[in-house]
Amino acid sequence: MRLLFCGDVVGRPGREAIVEHLARLRRQLAIDFTIANGENAAGGFGITAKICDDLFAAGVDVISGGNHIWDQRDAAATIDREPRLLRPQNYPSGTPGRGAAVYPAPGGRKILVLNVMGRLFMDPLDDPFACVERELAKHRLGATVQAIVVDMHAEATSEKMAMGHFVDGRASLCVGTHTHVPTSDTMILPGGTAYQTDAGMCGDYDSVIGMDKAEPIARFTRKLRGGHLSVAGGEGTLCAVFVETDDKTGLAKRVAPHVHSFIEIDFSAVDRIRSANKARWAAQGARVSYTAFVAWAVSRVLRDFPMVNSAVSGNNVIYRGNVNLGMAVDLNPGLIVPVIHDADHLGLIGIGNKIVDVATRARDRQLMPAEIQGATFTITNPGVLGTLVGLPIIPKGTSAILGTGAIEKRVVVVSDSETGADSMAIRKRSLFSLAYDHRIVDGADSARFLSALKEMLESFPEDA
Repeated sequence: MRLLFCGDVVGRPGREAIVEHLARLRRQLAIDFTIANGENAAGGFGITAKICDDLFAAGVDVISGGNHIWDQRDAAATIDREPRLLRPQNYPSGTPGRGAAVYPAPGGRKILVLNVMGRLFMDPLDDPFACVERELAKHRLGATVQAIVVDMHAEATSEKMAMGHFVDGRASLCVGTHTHVPTSDTMILPGGTAYQTDAGMCGDYDSVIGMDKAEPIARFTRKLRGGHLSVAGGEGTLCAVFVETDDKTGLAKRVAPHVHSFIEIDFSAVDRIRSANKARWAAQGARVSYTAFVAWAVSRVLRDFPMVNSAVSGNNVIYRGNVNLGMAVDLNPGLIVPVIHDADHLGLIGIGNKIVDVATRARDRQLMPAEIQGATFTITNPGVLGTLVGLPIIPKGTSAILGTGAIEKRVVVVSDSETGADSMAIRKRSLFSLAYDHRIVDGADSARFLSALKEMLESFPEDA
């Protein structure tokens, strides 16, 4: 079974990230079941029935909770009425709602979702370990249910890790929530349970754990509660843990901390260079597509971001000295990824010709085995089929993949460099997405990489 667990959904940016990207992510990863922690979905505090319906419509199967699940006025009634909305199971007996339930999954399979809350630096609820033990005693992984997911909503890393080892071999995934910062300790424990201390959040990361920065900073520096905490209003990032399990045992076969970041890029400079050189390139027999410009820029930017060009091998991180670009080619049906070795040593025309060559031979089934091996970074272009943006899967043996969206004419606001005056203009622009392994690449590194790529493409060198 393929499971996706989305970190705490924080306010409107988190909800919009789910609504915008989850359906596509479910298709591309062939997800069978999606869980999202929704205790902060309504303005950072609690959840409403309307928001539940929106998240379910977007592709979330179950919403888990935490200490803020009660913050909205109608919370108790919503939790009691909606079986797909969970609150921590270790609340006292008689508390409205439920914290554990078995849900149907595709193919007649069943999944137990169990939500508990820690006690260190949190409300003193019932013992979460005893609570989990009681629930696991009712179900046998790989027999009565094909998967078991434990959402450990807790403040302390030690308590979350203890729960992971406590359920090791008896659950498919134990994942922490509440602290809104994705941890880079994604692993499969010795008994076969996938584990991550915190899944992070779906929300605006230019914030203090999803909240506008001003008020938290004022509280820390002045020790005064002068204002109201409000959700940061920037673009949201969808942060989730992807797990693939074995239906026979229910244990994890693969776990990956997939995170996606996005940026919009103006292709005006690239367009000018293509137009100015079109006749000369044609006379040379060169074919320099937009993808060639992207590949050339990526190969140069990767030199400054070795972690994006690296890979995990066991407990080690391998940093590569060469840049080998995998270029996804649609075979209709099917997909293959030929590799351009040492791409950072090729010029723009060289990369353009190489892309055409390997793509043509890929479709003619003429590639040699060595030509589809050794990629250190991959570029896929769903935009060629009109897709606005894609959420690609990180290929095995790499830490990141770039998805390029359709290049379209859009109306944008531009500023005059001399006067600073704003005006409307029509520009060719595209959305890029970077999927990266959060064990190696953190959010700040991905943002710097995308910003450097944007700068390179928007001020593309004439002598490339």
